[in-house]
Amino acid sequence: MSDYILNISFFLGVVLLGVSIFLLVSVSLRKRFDNTPQKIEVWGLKLEVSILTLLVLISVGLIAINIWFQLQHINDQINQVEKDRIAAVKRADELNRELENVKKKDFEAYITLAGVNKVSSLNPKFLSCSYTTKSGDRGEGILEFAPGDEKFKVTFKNLTRETIITSLDVTDQQGEGTIWSSHEEYQPLKPHTFALAK
Repeated sequence: MSDYILNISFFLGVVLLGVSIFLLVSVSLRKRFDNTPQKIEVWGLKLEVSILTLLVLISVGLIAINIWFQLQHINDQINQVEKDRIAAVKRADELNRELENVKKKDFEAYITLAGVNKVSSLNPKFLSCSYTTKSGDRGEGILEFAPGDEKFKVTFKNLTRETIITSLDVTDQQGEGTIWSSHEEYQPLKPHTFALAK
């Protein structure tokens, strides 16, 4: 039912109720309408009511229909608001994830290996670097020669400033497969040098 028809029925009900109240207040008119009963037969029921009572019933019915439909409309609006809220929360979560991804950067640190005085004696192609974060995530670092001949530079990809690295391993995949490890905590806020032991 359209809002236009509902509004008409509501105002018609209000007018009829106003007329009924006027007739009740007016003594001379009340007697005329109150003493003329109307017979109504609906669904096997036989009712005998005055015109005044009938007017009150019709007006209350029209007003009640409008209120009922308005309540239904409010219920639909509440459901729509809830759907919109869920969609907004989902979108906010997506934007937060995108923001976190934007915040991720590459960070660099340096590595010294126990027993290796000249890192140029090792081939970075045969070295692998892995790390573990405080949250239990594992990742791979990229090794390169650093200026000088004492350190490697390691690049950590896609980390946030809040990431804390708890262990770092470098494995030589040639020869004996030597493994150097460090278990010091590192948060990529400033340059750092790991001293890895065998």
